Amino acid sequence: MTASQENATKLWTPANIVTVVRICGVPLFIVAMLSPWPEWLSFWPDAWLWKPWLATLVFIVLA
Repeated sequence: MTASQENATKLWTPANIVTVVRICGVPLFIVAMLSPWPEWLSFWPDAWLWKPWLATLVFIVLA
């Protein structure tokens, strides 16, 4: 194993993986919170009631 390969394997620690997942999840939280996605789901009449709960769930998972 070369020195550059060894450094690359040290880069992906569990803490770094969690951080990358959280950073990538921020757009999902923004979409869940701010976008009008319940209008796109005409088959789900109670989507507007569940919108804040879904945003809360995404926030809890990312926290």
